[in-house]
Amino acid sequence: MGFSLQTRRRHASPTLWFVAIPLVLLIAIGMRPPAAPELYDGEGPVEIVLIDHGWHTGLVIEQAALRRAAIEIGRYDPVAANRLRWLSTRFPEAEWLELGWGDSAVYQTTRQLGDLSVTDGLRALLVPTPSVLQIVPGFGDPKSAFGRSDQIALRLSLSGTTALATRLAQSVPDDPALLGPSLYGPGVFVNATPSYHLLRTCNHWVSDLIRAAGVPSSLLMATFSGSLMAELRFRGTL
Repeated sequence: MGFSLQTRRRHASPTLWFVAIPLVLLIAIGMRPPAAPELYDGEGPVEIVLIDHGWHTGLVIEQAALRRAAIEIGRYDPVAANRLRWLSTRFPEAEWLELGWGDSAVYQTTRQLGDLSVTDGLRALLVPTPSVLQIVPGFGDPKSAFGRSDQIALRLSLSGTTALATRLAQSVPDDPALLGPSLYGPGVFVNATPSYHLLRTCNHWVSDLIRAAGVPSSLLMATFSGSLMAELRFRGTL
């Protein structure tokens, strides 16, 4: 009795494709050029702090660092410098700002992951949507202000800080509009750029900022706040 070498073709389930396709895209696009190591040695004069809020990360930077970067950037990019000046004068008395970026509809209404509806989450990921920037001013030690959240402090060189600020300026429109109060603290939401989608989420935004400063951070690991923080610790960038 003969037999055939032809095997039955198996069809992947829709659920498998739903997971596999975004994963492959993330891996492919995540193979971007390495961060500039000459900008980061972990011992620079400027400290930034990454705050993990459980579903997204925010970045704390001193006002003085933003203003100094605006002066430096103004020598070759006055548009970016003006955007940074607007940002640093929004709360002129504050010692630092915590900055977060995300989908306009989701970010302004989601204090924690449990508040996020599946429908809104999928819409934000699968369809490019408008983005917003949350600006929260603060005083004193930011580590104490966010004492209940996971944190990572990174020390940047002056050139690394300027590079981060240049990238940050790309998220600030030329004529920002106030959209409402921040989720916590006496801050605000303003409209931002560019659009939000699966390959450019709130955590990717933070990853892009620190990569501009020379800190190694991969797109795939930045998909979730916890994996972004875990990668930084694994790489020993603290």
